[in-house]
Amino acid sequence: MYHDTKGAKLKFDYSYGSGKQNNLLLGLDIYRQKANLDYNNYKLVNYRTKTYTLEPLSFNYDKKVEALYALNVMNKKKWTFTQGLRRERLLWDFDKQAASGLSGADESNRWNTAAELSAAYHYNDTGRIYARWERGFTSPDGLQITDETRIDGYKRYVTTGADDEIFNMYEVGWRDKIGASTISLTGFYSYTDNQMNRFYIFDAQNHLNMKTMNILKTQRKGIDLSIQQHVGKWKFTEGYTYLKGRSNYNGAGEAWMAEHPKDRIDYTKSGLMKVPKHKVMLRADYAFNKKFNMGATYTYIGKYNNFLSDADKYDNDGGIIGSHSLVDIDAHYKVNKNLEVFGGITNLFNKTYYEYESGIGPYSTITAGSDRTYYGGVKYTF
Repeated sequence: MYHDTKGAKLKFDYSYGSGKQNNLLLGLDIYRQKANLDYNNYKLVNYRTKTYTLEPLSFNYDKKVEALYALNVMNKKKWTFTQGLRRERLLWDFDKQAASGLSGADESNRWNTAAELSAAYHYNDTGRIYARWERGFTSPDGLQITDETRIDGYKRYVTTGADDEIFNMYEVGWRDKIGASTISLTGFYSYTDNQMNRFYIFDAQNHLNMKTMNILKTQRKGIDLSIQQHVGKWKFTEGYTYLKGRSNYNGAGEAWMAEHPKDRIDYTKSGLMKVPKHKVMLRADYAFNKKFNMGATYTYIGKYNNFLSDADKYDNDGGIIGSHSLVDIDAHYKVNKNLEVFGGITNLFNKTYYEYESGIGPYSTITAGSDRTYYGGVKYTF
């Protein structure tokens, strides 16, 4: 697929108040993204003569974004307060010609608002606690913007009737330096009551169509811990992340499922599909001198579900994708203040692992993780 983006991002930064300790950031985003994919589909006419018909396919997308935003940071003694607001207009245009005569062209004009509020208390020179609320949104991508339907007996693409997904996230955190360690601990909870997903749907004539729908509500909660120490020429970093979530039907989903009970999924209570609950990261860096340093990273990714319903958990590898761990090494050499040479090896021990798996039983698709990989590069700053 070919992509092209043009636009402008403008920012105005203003400091104000006693000692200029407060800051107001104003911004404007205007950009346009285009993408297109053209190729031929070959439909078999006669197997014996190996005769095919050629069917040209094309997928064209045009997305325009216009947004205004403001972020205000106020400092008062030991307190810091932030307020942010973004108003965005998204205009989608699409023109698609898919296989078997499926086609359609339309546009969608969508408005959204994002917001943020936070407060932090600096109880000493190195320590602070904070609380933060964010309202965000997720707009549809090139697939999600279209629904499949039948018009006058022909299958067509039309603009989806789904709304943009809206979520609220709540976060509390603590950061301080204790002894040789700098510690950062964050707890978070996010919730959306109109999650946007793609579903295969049978219509009244028993035709299978793909549609984008807001019929799920999903919650996620977790903690993120990061610790860092500097000891002589060594720097050590330890990280741990826990994430747990669950999806279920919202009011619109319950109403829709009441009309289509055969399509109902009993979403599992054991967590979100393809989301590991546990992740551990350990890293050590050693600076031989001011120019040359080396580092090694150990990462552990915990096991995760590969099923939506409890009834499916034993259909595919026990419904669980196993945990795996990786070791990476890297080195950096700063030739001068402008030039840096770097390189490394990922998956040092050539561990075989699954990065992604979808489907059930014989219809599964497995994506293996990358083998041992060597890389190198040069970075020049001017």
